Amino acid sequence: MKDIFFTEEFIKFFKLSKIETDAFLYPFLTVDFNGYKSISSLGYQGVLIKKKNYSDDEFKEFYTELKNFRKENKIVCEFIRYNPFLNSILKLEPQNQSSTFFVIETDKNPSSYFENLPSRTRYSIKKAKEKIKVKSDKNLGILKGALNFKNEFFYDEESLKNLLNAPFSIKFSAFFNDEEVASSLFFYSEDTSYYIANFSTELGKKNNANIFLIYEFYRFCFERKIKYMGLGGGLNDNDSLSFFKSQFSTHTKKIIHSKLIHDQKTYDKLNENLKENYFPPYLSEQNLLKLSNSSSKSD
Repeated sequence: MKDIFFTEEFIKFFKLSKIETDAFLYPFLTVDFNGYKSISSLGYQGVLIKKKNYSDDEFKEFYTELKNFRKENKIVCEFIRYNPFLNSILKLEPQNQSSTFFVIETDKNPSSYFENLPSRTRYSIKKAKEKIKVKSDKNLGILKGALNFKNEFFYDEESLKNLLNAPFSIKFSAFFNDEEVASSLFFYSEDTSYYIANFSTELGKKNNANIFLIYEFYRFCFERKIKYMGLGGGLNDNDSLSFFKSQFSTHTKKIIHSKLIHDQKTYDKLNENLKENYFPPYLSEQNLLKLSNSSSKSD
């Protein structure tokens, strides 16, 4: 199975660091905060196992390269958010569960999928169809409103504009009487896709535009035989965002992550008097992409 977060086009676009051997691939952000470096997943990543029956020597080769990278770059800590769709992921200890991840399996044709949605969702889509038209383009439009919310994949208009032109992204927008009232950004690859960002006006909310956009993207994935749509989760399992996403999902997964501390003394110093509601706490208010070796422009 192919997933966008491990493709070369994604790695090159964001200028990710990577450790790659014949048997393994590990892409990640290298984040520099006031001279202190850390590692973080960009999206849903981890260590991809490229070779099913790898040997002990091949594992040692990979892990030696990883340890050398950590040492040479004086990495303080490392956060890994594991990909929910790929079984061939090497998970490092310790591991923890985080939020619920809502998934749509696109195995049914759109009409069958529609019939299995909750009645309130079907009604919203039917009403939206009467007034809303959906188009796909590369224009920024009202999606710039998504800059009001923290997003790990962009941080200003320029980075968002460049992302819209990336080969792995697509924007669907809803129009009411030729006025753009909602816009959603998705990533997609051969087998998987992800709901990345959205912005809606009050008129869009009133006319269920966001709901209609997700249904239209389902149609897009079905036509291209993309197996899964990842909707992500909410801030917690019972908030309004989780409720919104749950109405579309065919099942859920639990996201697994690892929090690794390589320099405990420096980690403690940087997090002095900070609450542990984010890992690492000293980066809780930062856009990691802005601090990384990444760029808003691809090569």
